[in-house]
This record gives sequence, structure tokens and C-alpha cells, in this order.
Amino acid sequence: MTKILLIIIACVSLPIYASWQDTVDYVGETFNVSVSKENYLNESTSDDLTYTLYGSHDFNETWRVFGQVDTDNFWEIGAGYSFIFSDFVYNEVTVTAGGNTDDVDVYSAGLFSALSLGELILFTDFSTQYIDRVLERPLSRLEVINFEKTFGGYHEMNEWLSLSLSYTHKSTLYKKLSIDTASKWGTVYGDKSYTHYVSPGVTFSLMGVKPTVSYNYYFDDNKSNSLDFTLTFDF
Repeated sequence: MTKILLIIIACVSLPIYASWQDTVDYVGETFNVSVSKENYLNESTSDDLTYTLYGSHDFNETWRVFGQVDTDNFWEIGAGYSFIFSDFVYNEVTVTAGGNTDDVDVYSAGLFSALSLGELILFTDFSTQYIDRVLERPLSRLEVINFEKTFGGYHEMNEWLSLSLSYTHKSTLYKKLSIDTASKWGTVYGDKSYTHYVSPGVTFSLMGVKPTVSYNYYFDDNKSNSLDFTLTFDF
């Protein structure tokens, strides 16, 4: 959600008459710090907060690179390619690779699209994620493929206040656990599962500094509800 807000905030921060290329350039140079109860892999095993530093750099008119690192020793780097469809819809294709010190590798790819209707931005974000994780006790390997779909809107109320609302549906399409029992590997396939939640948020614009507060409400597990805070800097 943080990456989505980065692009949307940049869109609504520009005058209505600004070109899409101005929007792309504006998005390309930014970084933020976020605080969340959930870590990157959505493992809410404790009430400890996860702090994440995210940055993005625009190489040229269509390409950018970005990356993030958090206090759970997870890092990620990625590249994005943007294009405009029919002079009307902004799109960005992204690929990422990441991992942490606990033998976890994560690869993902996604497509973000945004439609500007004056002060209202409508957006979608589709992404797939492959997780390869080595577990020590007992020695085993877990492979997971997730698919995530997000639909939402972002509205600029005035020059300093904006509201957002999004709905996310996350599905686990594939789950395989390989276990080493007496040097003989066994395989267990997990059931398909899903979770979905809605995220209302509010963003303030204070001289280039944009704090955002959002609340994640899970329909199927209220214990996972969480409040996120993101502080974005544009330069």
C-alpha cells in the first residue's frame, strides 16, 4: 500500500493541467519512512512494530529503480517501467527481488494502473509473489505463491488534505512444504486460502512532507486489524 500511495500522492500533488510525464518525473524522486504492526511477509506474531525505509530514483522518462529495508532485516530492490495507455491511463510494470537473514527469498511482479479524473484518482494494483523459505526446525523448505489484487480511490479535498480508500484481496494459490525426515524428503501441499481487507486513509501535505495514516480492517480476522503510519518526503 505504501508504494501505491507514493504514486497517487504525486499525481494529486500536481495541478490538473500537468502532463503525465510531469507526474512520472515527480514520482521518481521520493522516499518515505513507514511504521506498521505487520512486516513484509504479513507475519503478525507479536505486537512489535516494523519500521521500513523506502526510496525511489527515476533514471529516465520510463524507467525507475526502488528499494526498501526494514527492521526485520528484510530488503528488497526492484525496477519499474511506466507507460501511458491512450493518453489516459498511467501504468507501471514492476519486478522485485528481496530476502532477509532467515533464509527467505521473495520475488514479485506487478502492474499498477491509475486513472485521473480531476481531483479524483482511481487505481488498481495486481501483483504476484513467490516466497522460498528454509525452516530449520525441523529442516524443511516452504514455497508459497500469492496473488494480490487492490482497487481503490484517492481524492484531494484541498491543498493540504487528501482521503483514500482501497480494497485488497490476497490469495494463496500454491503452498508446498518439503520436510526432511531421517534424510528422506516428504512433501505436504497446503490448502488454498485468501484474506481480504479495506484500508481507509488520510494524507496531509505540509510543505513537501506528507504524513499518511491508514487503518487496515480485515473482514475474516479482526485480530489482524492494524494502524499504519507513513511519512513521505518529496524532493
